Amino acid sequence: MKEHLDTENVLFVIFVAVLLSITGAMGWVVYRIPPKDPAKTIKILIPADTQYVDRQARLTEAYRKLHPDADIEPIRFPWDNIWQKLEYMIVANIPPDISGMQQPNLPKFVSTGEVEPLDKWIESDPSFSMDAIYKEVLDEGNWDNKQWSLPESFSTTCLWYNKNLFDEAGLAYPTADWTQEDLVANAKKLTRDINGDGVPDYWGFFTDNNHWNRYPSFIWQRGGDFNTPDMTRSTFDSPITIEGMRWLANLSLKDRVMPTTTVMGTTNVANLFISGHLAMTIQTRYFLSSFFQGKNVSKVKSFDWDVCELPHEKFRATTLILDLDIIPSTVPPERKRMAWEYMKFLVSGTGQQIIADDNTALPVIKELAEKTVVHPGRQPAHDHAFLDCVSYARYFYHPFPADEAFMDGRSDLQGVWNGDLDVAEVCQKITLSMNKAVDDYLRANPDAHLPVKTKWVPPSQRSANMQSTAAQ
Repeated sequence: MKEHLDTENVLFVIFVAVLLSITGAMGWVVYRIPPKDPAKTIKILIPADTQYVDRQARLTEAYRKLHPDADIEPIRFPWDNIWQKLEYMIVANIPPDISGMQQPNLPKFVSTGEVEPLDKWIESDPSFSMDAIYKEVLDEGNWDNKQWSLPESFSTTCLWYNKNLFDEAGLAYPTADWTQEDLVANAKKLTRDINGDGVPDYWGFFTDNNHWNRYPSFIWQRGGDFNTPDMTRSTFDSPITIEGMRWLANLSLKDRVMPTTTVMGTTNVANLFISGHLAMTIQTRYFLSSFFQGKNVSKVKSFDWDVCELPHEKFRATTLILDLDIIPSTVPPERKRMAWEYMKFLVSGTGQQIIADDNTALPVIKELAEKTVVHPGRQPAHDHAFLDCVSYARYFYHPFPADEAFMDGRSDLQGVWNGDLDVAEVCQKITLSMNKAVDDYLRANPDAHLPVKTKWVPPSQRSANMQSTAAQ
């Protein structure tokens, strides 16, 4: 018994000694690392998404090499409430120095005066030039002839296709010359029910009909639209728009070339494509990570695939999707200079190379984007298609006072894709609801102004009329 107690005492002494050693070592490490200087620490709001968090770590490391005294403190929130959290932070007067921003949210923050205009920073900084950046992506941050944000990365939407399935069907690969009719005709030939159970085992085509980064392209191609240019009236109920939405619904309901919403309830587009059971889909370059990197690497069936520009009708059209960065207007003046320096870094060669290395979204510097899509021996072979369509790519905005009405409209549209609701009635309902929301907002806020999408023009080329408009 005594030997047992002696052994326990010895073990206890060893445990305490080890614990004290670990505690001492941790204390040495903690006190050895100098504390962050709040005055030199840039707080940046980013999505709590692995891709963004990992990228931010690399950006922080690179920025500190250039600015050893500076530091970056990421503030992370999930996608479902990040913009609401940003509003709270601004109202509480604890804004981040820089915030990531998605295109549909920018007009609202601009209208409420919560975004710092960047024109004065651009004009007064001889070390900064926007000449190397795609003008089209700069345009997305330009409202009422003012630049409110800088782009960080971008992608257009293109048609992805499984070359092996086309070869098996004896079909020529898609090209930029395809029309919507060509898409459907080929999709029918590629849709096959192998086991005879009435549900295709191989699908010809898929696009997310209920996603505002997908369906607008097909409407624009027909000459339709969703809003008036002044962003005050919805045009969902225009005949062209209604007919285009009906065509989209028929892809699964009538033509049966696209999985129904019921089928998609048991799988997703990534699984269908990487397993080799989907011939064509519309995706951005952001989805390279979802399809062929990370957790899906082991799932990818070996097949040859490529991309091309979207089919067209009367016009060519595709969606332009960006990650933007803003400086909240309530950031203290002494910190805005620090924030501006970091924003410049994000669009510099160093910052943009880190984005290019992700091999998902494209860098916004033209020369670097061109290099990124050239990679002999690696798919997709025609990666340049994502750049070929930049000149006619655009984004689908809607009046921000109608956010709730728009989201309700998406729920109604789901009934259209299911075949339960009439497309014309739903589009008319969306139009009335969105217009009422805008009217109610303007009536309650008679001095309010809904920002209008404009294009980036260098200060030296701005007319006096444009200057006065920007000052309003």
